[in-house]
This record gives sequence, C-alpha cells and structure tokens, in this order.
Amino acid sequence: MRILFLSFALFLAGCADKSPGAIGPDIASAQAPKPAPEPAPLPPDASAAAKLADAYLRLTARLSSDDAAGAKAAAAKLGETAAAVAGAQAAQIKAAAAEVAATADIAAQREAYERASNALIAMVESAGNPLPRIVYVARCPMAFDNRGARWLQDSSAIRNPYFGAGMLTCGSVEAQYAPGARKP
Repeated sequence: MRILFLSFALFLAGCADKSPGAIGPDIASAQAPKPAPEPAPLPPDASAAAKLADAYLRLTARLSSDDAAGAKAAAAKLGETAAAVAGAQAAQIKAAAAEVAATADIAAQREAYERASNALIAMVESAGNPLPRIVYVARCPMAFDNRGARWLQDSSAIRNPYFGAGMLTCGSVEAQYAPGARKP
C-alpha cells in the first residue's frame, strides 16, 4: 500500500508543472500530426524538370503540414525553378507559385496550388516523371466543396495538401509514375 501511495505521489509530482488538467505525458503533442517529410535530396546534376518537380513536392509537404509561412518560401523556390523550364505548363506553374508566395492565407495558397498541381501533372503525364523516384497522382474528392482536386506526391501514403491536418489522409492514389514513365 505504501509503495502504491508513493508511486501515485511521484506521478502527481511529475504532472505538477503541466497545464491544469494534464495527466501523464503531453497528450496534445503526441496526437498532433507530424510535419510532412521533406522529399529526398536530388543529385547535384538533376535536370531543370527534376528540380521543378522537387520544388513542387516541397510545397506540397508544407501545405499538407498547414505551414503557410513555409508554403510561401517553398512557392518562391518553385517559381524560380519554373522560370528555368520552357513551356506553357512551366509558365502556369510559375504564375501559380507567385500567387502562393504572395499570400499568407493558406486557403488562397491552396487554390493557387491546385493550378500548379494540374500543370505539373500534365507535364509528368506527357513528358514523363523527371525524378529518380516514383511519383504518385493523388486525388481528394472533397476538396473545393466536393469538386475534387489532384496533386503529386512522392509517397503512396496520402498526405492531403488541400486539407492538411483537418483531413490529412483524405484521398486516394489514382496513378503512379516510375522515373521516366508517362501516361500511355
């Protein structure tokens, strides 16, 4: 009985410096979604198209983590890399990236991001995946008032950039492209 009382007293002492009502480990941080993992680094000799896709994936990671400030920085980098790639789709990506970089409103960032997503998916489907790893085309049917939206990611595990932590795993993989592969 004495040991039980001492154990309980030590337990309460460990909770004393936590917020009122907290018991045991910090449950709030244990339940918070982990930030999206950053894409693997590219080799130094990567093509301009690979750098564009990589910059896009970094923006995707920031939006899926609800990181508006990080999305602004990632979008600025995406715009820079899009400027080095020729074509109408790269121009669309550059314009959308500029819109994302110009605002801290994550809802507005996500709307502009959709345009970048559509253009990059079209590039991958027509020219092929420029990355040295598989990319996945994912779709969330609930995005934008159930209109749905697609994006590229480099994992088969859904990390929804349109909803972030609110519905992080909402969506499904529609297609995958190995390095160099394109839509048949």
